[in-house]
Amino acid sequence: PELDEIISAVPSHARARANVFVAGVCVLWFHQPNLAEAAIKTTIVYIAEEERGWSLTQHAALSHALILLCRLDAAAAPRLVAVVQDLVAHPNNRVRSLAVKFFTVLSREVLTPLQVGELVIPALVSLSVDLHRGVKMATVSAFGTLSCLTTNEATLSVIQQHLNAIILAGTRKTHAEVIRVFTKILPTVTTSFRDEYIIPHLLKFTQLYYDLKTPSKRKSFVEALIQCYRAVSFDLVPVSRVETVIAPAITLLLETESILTPRALQHLHSLQAEVAQLMGATPPDSPRSGDEAPAQDETSSQRS
Repeated sequence: PELDEIISAVPSHARARANVFVAGVCVLWFHQPNLAEAAIKTTIVYIAEEERGWSLTQHAALSHALILLCRLDAAAAPRLVAVVQDLVAHPNNRVRSLAVKFFTVLSREVLTPLQVGELVIPALVSLSVDLHRGVKMATVSAFGTLSCLTTNEATLSVIQQHLNAIILAGTRKTHAEVIRVFTKILPTVTTSFRDEYIIPHLLKFTQLYYDLKTPSKRKSFVEALIQCYRAVSFDLVPVSRVETVIAPAITLLLETESILTPRALQHLHSLQAEVAQLMGATPPDSPRSGDEAPAQDETSSQRS
């Protein structure tokens, strides 16, 4: 109660309020940890619901406080995960979505792979079947982050299983989020996760969306898929996978040339030429660069 009173007395300027809270919780943690845990949980709710002068933009300040506590107290991490777990069943979907973000922060910054598998994955599994689409989409991003943090095949299998469920039950907006997450994580996931999971799903998304009837939606999906394929290091992918999965997808995307922006079309032709080279075919006479940039070598890192 005293901490809450101090925070309420601070001017509502976001940074001042957050700084006072961070200092207060860090001190309280080592004297009355139960009260500190309650304060953290309450503040997550305040941030999600944007009450008592808090806003969603301040979740970063609380994240920094939690990371600091874990570095000062080796036993803090599992206790903080338990605090966030208490919010998994909160009636407000914004609170549940924010809980996913804190699971992600703790997993990325302070938890061991074993703790992620034992403490975080089960919570995310329950959130992945949430009735609210926004919560499901938040778990897509979280699963993507976790797939970059582990090489454990059992953990990756669980992630794949629940991403599959989200994709199968998903809407176009959910699929767009999956494509966005794939684009982000492709450079850092394991080889098997890339070749056996992400790349085959990209072909499925391409087959599903390359001929949408609504031009604007078709264009949006196709350009997102082109960006995702640009994140793939084709020269590291087995040639058989390039021939059977990537090449057919690029062929389908080429049917959308008339609706693409000049830059997206340039990127697509670059991908086409690279695939042709890897397959030993003669690439078509397509410009690999436009007025915006000089010609580039054919590697994923140089595409960007």
